Amino acid sequence: MFDEGIRHYINRCEEEDVFTETQPTDLTSLRQKYLRICEEFSIPHPPGLKVWDDTIRAGSQDVAIRVFAPSRKRPPLLVFFHGGGWMYGNLDSHDSLTSGLAAAGDFMVIAVDYRLAPEHPYPAPFDDAWNSLAAIMADADRLGFDSDRVGVAGDSGGGNLAAGVALKARDLGAPKLCCQVLLYPALTTDFTAPSYTERAVVPLLTTEEVKFCWRTYLDDQFDTPTDYAAPLQAQSFENLPPAFVVGCEYDPLRDDAKAYVERLRQSGVPAELRHEPRLIHGYMRARAISPAAAASFDATVMASKRLLGA
Repeated sequence: MFDEGIRHYINRCEEEDVFTETQPTDLTSLRQKYLRICEEFSIPHPPGLKVWDDTIRAGSQDVAIRVFAPSRKRPPLLVFFHGGGWMYGNLDSHDSLTSGLAAAGDFMVIAVDYRLAPEHPYPAPFDDAWNSLAAIMADADRLGFDSDRVGVAGDSGGGNLAAGVALKARDLGAPKLCCQVLLYPALTTDFTAPSYTERAVVPLLTTEEVKFCWRTYLDDQFDTPTDYAAPLQAQSFENLPPAFVVGCEYDPLRDDAKAYVERLRQSGVPAELRHEPRLIHGYMRARAISPAAAASFDATVMASKRLLGA
């Protein structure tokens, strides 16, 4: 059912015992394993892309960001929040994905290194995401992007943050976002959708692992999450930015993507769902060796360009 590239990716992750513990005793070690896998499947920065690390003052926090800028002047911007279950990852873990998006799409990408649970449970990661977006927007002239063409994006837990940020921007009336690009996002603490049973035990992410990540992220707010923490449980989806959402068949989170697009469409928001029938959670990392993952990446680039007006 999987192509050879995805099978190789699964085997390497299982050999490292990454994504296989729901009660980690050594979180530092697991984070290091996660980064090793990310590095193993990394792709060098494409030529012609300017990349630099920076720090912004986001609320009361100094937050590290990484800027991926094409050669064009004042390009559109996609602000990207990395995945990793709100517990893993940093600017390096998703460097290949963010640089690839910027180069292929000819738009700027700024990746945000938000604080992680369990040391910093909700709302800290979300606050960092929101405050970073605000700080980036305020610094548009120095960073060099078109502040009228800005979207948010993320994968997995980062997709959750992007959707939450889009909700808050809608509620506050600013900034006006062009789009939200969500890759296999985690959007709800309601685990009754069919995919949580049908795909409860699949490679690299099980339903029990999803629940553990949610409980770690939300801590004592698990039973009463806010809309910004669990965007699929929001009361209103009206006036949100247009969305491109990717879900994959072999993923407990599959139906989060589907349901989110349905709710957006019901509220009059343009939304596209891309369903990947032969892929697993986190597959974008394997796009250099998997034709199916590469095709999905290309579709994500094209959708992002269209939504950003790039």
